[in-house]
Amino acid sequence: MNTPLLTIAIPTCNGIWCLPDCISSVKSEILENDYQDLVEVVIIDNGSSQNIQPILEEILGSQKVNWRLVRNLENIGYDRNIHKLFQFSKGDFVKLLADDDAFLKGGLKQLVEALRDHTDEVDVIATNFDIYDQSLQVKQYSLDMSDRVDSKIIDGNEFLKNSKGRFGQVSSLAFRRASWLKENPEQGFGSQYIHVYMMLKILVHGKALLQCQPTLKIRSGSLNFEKVNSDVITVPQGAIKIFREFLGVGFEDDIIRSLLNAQHSYVLRRLFSAKKNGLGFSLNLFKVLILFHYDYPKFWLIYLPFYLIPNIFIPFSYIKRRVEI
Repeated sequence: MNTPLLTIAIPTCNGIWCLPDCISSVKSEILENDYQDLVEVVIIDNGSSQNIQPILEEILGSQKVNWRLVRNLENIGYDRNIHKLFQFSKGDFVKLLADDDAFLKGGLKQLVEALRDHTDEVDVIATNFDIYDQSLQVKQYSLDMSDRVDSKIIDGNEFLKNSKGRFGQVSSLAFRRASWLKENPEQGFGSQYIHVYMMLKILVHGKALLQCQPTLKIRSGSLNFEKVNSDVITVPQGAIKIFREFLGVGFEDDIIRSLLNAQHSYVLRRLFSAKKNGLGFSLNLFKVLILFHYDYPKFWLIYLPFYLIPNIFIPFSYIKRRVEI
């Protein structure tokens, strides 16, 4: 087989509950469009306690789909696993796809056609997506991006201004593999946002393309992610650290500061639901909140005082503050 145009790269860890939806959508898109020679599938199992091989063989084994499963003997962390996908992929481009998401019908075709049209021009492609419920059957939200620059090669600043933050979802992004591998990912490890870190590094000098028509189903929330209240707050803070690192580095400061403020707001709004669901006071979380949000005025005026309210008073205070804000 010649070098494929695209690798669909799927990171997973104990994803046996959601992988069938993801893999089935990939298989359908490849076979319906006769992309067997253009697209390969690489799955890296990041130290799961579950054996996903039988499921993959059942869905893909008898089909003419080029796929490989790589197993990590132990969990190497989310970011390092994403980077490993690029090391094991063979495609000129790598499309990241979370194990609990799936392609919309025709979604892969839109991406492949864009790559064919701009093979020598583009380093990063971001695609729009629709939010679905936990079953991936009921659409809950769709973002209209018809007013944005669609399917044209743009620089990093234009991309960040037009993308409406869709790049925060790992499944929204595809990268030129060579562009990713020539950058050093070390500073992004541990952030849980290696895809955003590498996207920004590449786009300091690279080119991007934004697809405004939805191509993906993104599963609302994550069963694994939502189990621990503090994770709902601490994980998204990795993007704040990354955005700070790119102030004055290749992008207009106003754009990066806008992304910072949006991420501050996104993270801190989650304090309301986390407290309502029983998140108690933690000195470690208190320190982390200050470390990440010290330069955001609303943190001191609204969110930190709310976090310090004893949980017994939360129902009334929560409703009152929601009305005031």
